[in-house]
Amino acid sequence: MADLTATIFEVREFCLHDGPGLRTTVFLKGCPLQCLWCHNPEGQSPQPERMVIPTRECLHCWECRQVCPKGIDPAEELSGSVQNCLGCGECARHCPAGRLRLCGEVVSATELAERINRNREVLLSSGGVTFSGGEPLLYISYLKEVAAKLAPIHIAVETCGHAPEAD
Repeated sequence: MADLTATIFEVREFCLHDGPGLRTTVFLKGCPLQCLWCHNPEGQSPQPERMVIPTRECLHCWECRQVCPKGIDPAEELSGSVQNCLGCGECARHCPAGRLRLCGEVVSATELAERINRNREVLLSSGGVTFSGGEPLLYISYLKEVAAKLAPIHIAVETCGHAPEAD
């Protein structure tokens, strides 16, 4: 059986507010809702996407534009729009100002479990793992596979409840 994958935009270790005890929180990309009040809008799109860090000044060197397979429009880059982004991350790797970053990476269930299991002793003794998002239940088969590799670590899921019926 092939190792399942999901798109994740952050793995945050040693969290205190996403369930009981000390936790690792995994933020998955993709949500069927487009709530204006979304706490994690970077998790709405299921694909990796270019993000602009507005506090960093653009140098107008356009290196991002030169390496982008789609050809970034300078006005698009300055506005922070991601309408035509392929999610390859080339622009972020070549931005000398550090203004661009790629939000999201495709991670296999085995890779994620290995990453989380580095803190296994701590998670077993005082907390667990929380899957958040976006909407983590869009990846239910993936979550089951990861959870099996983490057992008996406590697992929690933060969900909007808008997900496909049982898998």
